Amino acid sequence: MFPFRPVARTLLGVCFSVALAAALRLPYFTTRSIWFDEAASWQQARWPANELFHRLRFDTVLPPFFLLLKGWMAACPTGRSGCSIAFRMVRCRAMQDRYEPAWRRPIANVFRRTAHSAVRLCVRWNIHPNYVSYASIAASSAAGVCFWRASELPALLILGVGFCYVRLWLNMLDGMVALASGKASRIGEIVNELPDRVSDVVIFVGVAHSGLCHMLGGYWAAIFALLVAYVGILGQAVGVQREFSGLMTKPWRMVALNVGAWWTLAVLWRSGDIHLGRLTILDWTHLVIVAGCLQTIWVRLARIARALRTDDGPRGRP
Repeated sequence: MFPFRPVARTLLGVCFSVALAAALRLPYFTTRSIWFDEAASWQQARWPANELFHRLRFDTVLPPFFLLLKGWMAACPTGRSGCSIAFRMVRCRAMQDRYEPAWRRPIANVFRRTAHSAVRLCVRWNIHPNYVSYASIAASSAAGVCFWRASELPALLILGVGFCYVRLWLNMLDGMVALASGKASRIGEIVNELPDRVSDVVIFVGVAHSGLCHMLGGYWAAIFALLVAYVGILGQAVGVQREFSGLMTKPWRMVALNVGAWWTLAVLWRSGDIHLGRLTILDWTHLVIVAGCLQTIWVRLARIARALRTDDGPRGRP
């Protein structure tokens, strides 16, 4: 029996390792197939190296893992190794389960880093990204109420500005959670876009009824915010790129509004006269936003038309 002791120790060690791995992994199992993670990783490792690094800026997984996987796939092509069946199964599963949005809003890494911990928490607690999108409407509604009542209590402008930035952060978080959890879908794209439009309207309507500006200014700002978003999606609808270009994109609309709110608050606390000529500070803010939206619409339409002409080539118009 003596020669079998090393074998017994090895088997015992393997069993212990498997049991430990299962115990550590068990809390993170979900109803999704176990092949999903492998399928997603395999699909990402198939990207060219430059695209791999570009896309992984929006992911929570470190690039060295995918580089190692890419090297292993190159060393063991699916047609020459015993992994071909597994790779085919993974590929089929990935094509069935994995959905990735064709276009994503460019966001600086410094802002994305603020959400990494929240993304991991949402994935661990199985929080659906749609709930994050709905939460952005709640934050925008709170901002709209704060702006609406700000003439009676100017300090509410501080809270209104804060809720605007919470709205932007949640708008960024929902997409990151959708990709990290593998819950991105076509329906999710609708849920991602529609709350943004509701949020723009709720915030600017709240400002319009604040008594700190002319009511029409807030409504015109809301209308042009919707037009900017519409033109951005129009490019994708006609078969070219989703447009995020221009000066007055969603984040900069909020920044412009918040600058006007801070300026109004400072003047109210200092002198009480918020007029600059015949218009109030927030009236001028709305004019800046509308002018920036016009520039953004022009730039986006020009880029979409240029892409359509390039794509059509000699075929011309249908």
